Parts: sequence; C-alpha cells; structure tokens
Amino acid sequence: GFHVGLLALAVWWPARLLGIPKRATAGVVMLVVVAYALVADPRPPIVRATGMIVCVALAMILRRPRAWASALSLAALVLLIARPPVLFDVGFQLSFVTVIGIAGLQPVIADGLAWLRRWGRVLVLRERPVSPQIERIIVQHTPDHWWRRGIRWSEASLAVAVAAWLAALPIVVGGFGRVAVWGWLSSWMVFPLVLPVMVLGFLKIAAGGLIPPLGVALGWGLDPLVGMLLGLLDALAQLPAANLAVPPAPGWVI
Repeated sequence: GFHVGLLALAVWWPARLLGIPKRATAGVVMLVVVAYALVADPRPPIVRATGMIVCVALAMILRRPRAWASALSLAALVLLIARPPVLFDVGFQLSFVTVIGIAGLQPVIADGLAWLRRWGRVLVLRERPVSPQIERIIVQHTPDHWWRRGIRWSEASLAVAVAAWLAALPIVVGGFGRVAVWGWLSSWMVFPLVLPVMVLGFLKIAAGGLIPPLGVALGWGLDPLVGMLLGLLDALAQLPAANLAVPPAPGWVI
C-alpha cells in the first residue's frame, strides 16, 4: 500500500504548491486514490491504504479529527465484510499488523536511536548533553542544520523499518517458517531508491498516455534506477542468514 500513499502525496503536494485549498485538495486526492483502487488489483494492502486515505480526506473535508486507528479499523471492516475469509490470509494480516506496529513502535524506537546518538556525541565528541527540545532548536539554527536534519530523518526511517520488521515477525514465522534476519536493514537501505523509482514510474505512466515521447524520456532515467535497486536487493540477499528457515512457532506466539 505504500505506492497508494505515494500517489496521494504526488497529488497533494503540487496542488498545495499551486495554492489550492486543503479541503478541495483532499477531495481530489480521495477521487484519485479511489479511481486507482478500482482499476488496480484489489489486494488487502491497496484496499487498506485506500480506505485510510479516504477517511483522512473525509475528515479534512468535514473538519473532523483525523484518527489513524479509526481509519485502519474501517478499512479492515470493509475488507472483512466483502470477503470474510481474508482474515486468515497472510497478506491481510501483514498489511494491518505492520501498520499497527509502525504506529506503536516507531516513536519508541526513534526516541531510543536519538538517545544513543546524543550520548554518542557526548562520549565521542565531548559535546554537552542537551534535551530533545533544545536539540530541535539547534537543528533549526546551526550552519550544518541540513546534515543534522538528514541524520534525524535517517533515524526516523530506520525506526519505521525496525518497527515494521518486529511487528511482522511472528506472522512471517507462522505463515512461511522463515526469518529474514536483515529484513529491517534491507527495507531501510532500499527506501531511498524505491521512492524515486515509484515517483518516476507514476510520472512515466501519466506522461506516456498524454505525450508518448515524454514517457520514453522518463524511461531513460527510470531504467538505471531500477537496475541499481535490483542490484542492491541482490547484494542484500547474499548477506549471511538473510533467509533462515525456522521451526513452526507455537500458536500462542502468533
């Protein structure tokens, strides 16, 4: 469902930059993601992401609070009403449990990584310890603020990868009998390439239908990035214990 969220952002950001009001932009985003979901394969991750985006867009239009748990629950209910046996589908379980894990665990992991970084600078660089609030002010007003912001963004994305990996681990073990020991690292490392690949892919599809030569030109930039992404995935797959077979987990773990 990540690409559905990316499609929503690809509509949201340009519209806001053009000065279109938030409520009108939310309506356009909602129509675009619903149209995409209707023509795409209705797999649980796509339905889940579409349902959550529709809930958030409706909340903005109606001036109501935005609650991720309610949006996630509604998306699950829609899927279960339409096809109740999907509850036992591993893809359904992974899609929803991963989002719950990210929402619940990512802030804790990110705070832990930030704590390690701050005390690492104290011990290695002999800097004075500062609180997270003071650190945010420093990040905004120091000459190397872009570097510091990049580190914070890297920490946040690593925390997302670790949280998703931990949340999905019991289901992966139970459903497939395998553990990708370095799955969190792989997700974190490939994200900087996945993002431009998906953006250029959407642009190529949209431009190719309107101006075919422009679609071909975008393909020239897309192909090298796809090659780099596949090469990185192949290299990560060669890491020791990249895909370990494990005995079935007991039911209480799942």
